[in-house]
Amino acid sequence: MTDRRHQILILIAKGYNNKQIARKMGLSLANTRLQKWRMYCFLGKFIPQ
Repeated sequence: MTDRRHQILILIAKGYNNKQIARKMGLSLANTRLQKWRMYCFLGKFIPQ
């Protein structure tokens, strides 16, 4: 597991949503679809919100 992916999983466990995670990880995600796609790319699965 990459360090970045591990960091995201920790944030999810703390209850952050995709937008907050994206902000913390320094990603600028334009819209929800792109956001879900990015999260999918990181985690290999969609995180239901």
